[in-house]
Amino acid sequence: MLSRWSPPSELSGHTALTYNGMSVGTVVGMSLSGLLADTPGLGWPSAFWLSGLLGLAWSVAWVVFAANAPGSSRHVSKEERQYIEESFSGTSSHKEVDTFHSCTLH
Repeated sequence: MLSRWSPPSELSGHTALTYNGMSVGTVVGMSLSGLLADTPGLGWPSAFWLSGLLGLAWSVAWVVFAANAPGSSRHVSKEERQYIEESFSGTSSHKEVDTFHSCTLH
């Protein structure tokens, strides 16, 4: 996904942001779950409810806003789409791969 959306000059920064964000999210989630479990009236189940609701909200947002490539997204301006697509015109290593069909389930 990042290789299709991030111009080559910005790919390393976007990758770092993504992977660091996952680590920060884990630390924040673990810290909040301890606080929620210790809160009178909420208790330990609240940690599971909150993480489940956040995961559900993220899934809905992903289904609504995500796209395989900038050319197929309804939520990207024409200028931004053109900038991203033109950034790949000088690179020969970028090729479109349909990842769903490259993985066969038996």
